[in-house]
Amino acid sequence: MNPGPVRIIILFLNMLCIVFTTGCAGGADVSDVKKNETKNINSAPAELELSGVYIVSGADENNAHPYQGTLDITNQGDVYGFNWHTNPSKPGGVGVQIGDALAATYADPSSGKGCGVALYKIASDGSLDGKIAKWGQYTFGIEKAVRTEGKNFDGKYKVSGTTNDGKAYEGTIEVVKNGKGFQFTWHTGTDSTGFGIWRGNRAAISFGGAQCSFALYQVMSPRLLEGHWGGQRQVTFGTETAKRQ
Repeated sequence: MNPGPVRIIILFLNMLCIVFTTGCAGGADVSDVKKNETKNINSAPAELELSGVYIVSGADENNAHPYQGTLDITNQGDVYGFNWHTNPSKPGGVGVQIGDALAATYADPSSGKGCGVALYKIASDGSLDGKIAKWGQYTFGIEKAVRTEGKNFDGKYKVSGTTNDGKAYEGTIEVVKNGKGFQFTWHTGTDSTGFGIWRGNRAAISFGGAQCSFALYQVMSPRLLEGHWGGQRQVTFGTETAKRQ
């Protein structure tokens, strides 16, 4: 039987649909599968591998006492080891990273035992999400804090966390502004105090004694760190630029 011109055209169109698998009648529109794709603008930046040798230069907050030297950052598993060689001092320390934020505690190696650092990313509602590392340890603990009193960064927080060896804890944190820095007091069964800095949506707090200082860096690129440092012993602050060799 002669199918006729109309049926021949229909058969031809159906064959084209099969060949190109576009589903012609009611098939999915694959012409631009990403046109409605959305991105989470609040997601943290990817963490870059930062181990290496850096050329550092810095000065205190009044651009006095400039210094130069090197900084060795070594990957120690879940944390980073820090060793500065800036004449005349050669402090060491330990640090952690969250996204594009990097923080360390440092001290003279002979007095560094007991020092630690808390690095926080600060959400728009003021809550804190942090990592905590201690001198001589190779894993970090985690901590979350929700503000119950105050504004800006200082105030009171309800805190919960897990130590690096898996022990859960709860309690409160009091944050009090101290000059250009902030005094931290944890009440989590055992009271401890620290001192640190708040910059934008990140903060770094060193604890363990007045000999424990802090450094807070923004990771500008895989080869460039821009940092602020300080210490409680003399309530000093300064800046540092580190460029990877």
